[in-house]
Amino acid sequence: MAERVFTYRNRVDWKGGKLGKLVFEGKPEITFTIPKEFGGVEGFLSPEDLFLASINACVLTSFLYFSETFKLKILGYTSTAEGTIRKVGEPFVFTEVKIKPVIKVESEKDREKAVKVMETAKKHCIVSRSVEEKVHVVIEPTITVAEK
Repeated sequence: MAERVFTYRNRVDWKGGKLGKLVFEGKPEITFTIPKEFGGVEGFLSPEDLFLASINACVLTSFLYFSETFKLKILGYTSTAEGTIRKVGEPFVFTEVKIKPVIKVESEKDREKAVKVMETAKKHCIVSRSVEEKVHVVIEPTITVAEK
């Protein structure tokens, strides 16, 4: 099987003070700062926020991709993410990320299918798999069936 390779790019510009701008070709820019715990500017995202969000978003997009493959009809999906950083030796590092999706489906049969879809999504989420040797990533889905 031929190797498939995809390349993603962005650029970072300093805006002055403690603010930076993340620039993507053809996509919205994101202004960011260092975390407020380390003196960042209130009201702006930090790289740590974006790191955590990228894992949470990747779990969703992987779930959506495999929902199509498994022909699972989703009625709702919302997910919270929590990341823990600790000072391990000299630098701070993320040690754990918890992703807690709540997924709503139509029937009990769909609930079983949703469990399989989430298991597949966990195995294929590019972002979480890329960091899993350094960061303990826990995905704890709750799957509910719509009331009739």
